[in-house]
Amino acid sequence: MKSYKKVKLTFPTLNLYPVYRDTVYNGHEPLKIVGIRQHEVELEGDYSGGTHGVCQKEWVPLEECFMIRSVCEQELQPQGCQVHNVNCCGGGSIVSEHVEYWKENLIS
Repeated sequence: MKSYKKVKLTFPTLNLYPVYRDTVYNGHEPLKIVGIRQHEVELEGDYSGGTHGVCQKEWVPLEECFMIRSVCEQELQPQGCQVHNVNCCGGGSIVSEHVEYWKENLIS
């Protein structure tokens, strides 16, 4: 079973996808960064609450946004993976496509 972890968004980039927000479908809806201010990002996605095919935008504080990264299985073991790299586990990479991480193991 794959494990995932929430990562605070610290360096926003235009067109970054997927980005999540706990207040939009409990953090399960993938959103895209389409604007950047000093302490805010403009997120584009489905904020509709049930209507399909809706695309809306909203400015939100940067600290409300997060991304998902995969977690090395060895990292979970005592004295496990000390140096993450692509040869052993992918290095605990940021997930660059939308995954249904809530159906898997989310580590806090």
